[in-house]
Amino acid sequence: MIGQDEDDYLTGGGSAPVSAEDIAADAVVKAASMKFIDKAMRVAELTALLEEETKALNKANRTITDLLVERGWSALPLANGRKLEVKEGVYARWPANDAETARKFLENNEGADLIKESVVVDGKSQAVIDALSAVGAEFKEKVDVNTNSLQAYFRRMFGQTKGSARKLEPEDVPPCFSLYEKKEVVLK
Repeated sequence: MIGQDEDDYLTGGGSAPVSAEDIAADAVVKAASMKFIDKAMRVAELTALLEEETKALNKANRTITDLLVERGWSALPLANGRKLEVKEGVYARWPANDAETARKFLENNEGADLIKESVVVDGKSQAVIDALSAVGAEFKEKVDVNTNSLQAYFRRMFGQTKGSARKLEPEDVPPCFSLYEKKEVVLK
């Protein structure tokens, strides 16, 4: 019989007699739950360790990037034939709260082809798109730009892609794009 001890979680804490099969089944459940708990704790430990090591790696990356950039080096050849290379990145996002400013900026700076316009119709029939105002259907217009396309556009406009010349400076870009440039070292 399982009494009032650590095994009570399996039986609800009761003290009624149980069969040998119940005791065996409880042992299987207990063993499986202990294995699960051990694995969950190990994953938590490894996750914490990974987070710690990722922070250390990022710090080392910033240090070597700064050192290479200070010296004007774009790459550092290694003895094993590989190299550390400074990679420049531009990151931006389409603003949800100031899309009109962003739209005008792209239209005035060779980026109009990035803008994707769509109409969302409330209801199931797509046939009303041609006659929305005539039938009085409710709709919303949505203007969006793919994030990867937007970032590629800024890399091209800042002269960071092969064969491109700088046409814009980061300070020319409206703040609504949340634009930032980043340099980091990659192992090639």
